[in-house]
Amino acid sequence: MAVLACSALPVGFAGFGPFDELRACRLPKLFLAGSAADICPPPRFRELVEALPKQKTLAVLDGTDRFFHGREPDLASHIIPFVSRLRPAKRPGP
Repeated sequence: MAVLACSALPVGFAGFGPFDELRACRLPKLFLAGSAADICPPPRFRELVEALPKQKTLAVLDGTDRFFHGREPDLASHIIPFVSRLRPAKRPGP
C-alpha cells in the first residue's frame, strides 16, 4: 500500500503552497514537524493538516526544529507504527 509522509513541510516559507496536491491526495498521510521549526510553524502546519481529507496523522516533536538533529529515534517511533498499521496482514504459510 502506498502512503505519503511529510516532514517539516515549508508552510511558513514564502513561495510554497497552497499545497492543493495534498488536498487531492487520498493516500494515508503522516505529517511530522518540530515544535521549533521556523519554516514549518506548528500552528500553521496543524491548520493545513486539519483541512486535509481523512486518513492523516500529525505529530509535533517538542524541542526540535526542522532538522530533527539527534531525534531520529523519535521520528522512527512515529513512522514505524504508522507504516505497520497499514501493511497488509501476512497470509499463513502452507
